[in-house]
Amino acid sequence: MISAADKLMTKEAKRILMKQIKIKFGDLDPEIISLIQSAKLKKIEDLSEKILTVDSKKEFINHIKN
Repeated sequence: MISAADKLMTKEAKRILMKQIKIKFGDLDPEIISLIQSAKLKKIEDLSEKILTVDSKKEFINHIKN
């Protein structure tokens, strides 16, 4: 069972990641936003690191989908 604190931490991590994405690449389509919103915390953490090293929006989207 996921605690309320874990849910809050995941929600905040997603919010920060979405902000990073918007700053680096601009708006993403609803499908990508949905994938991020449904991702587990570990995936969000991985993507938060990956956004720092990818060079293109396409490359980042590939990481979201895999």
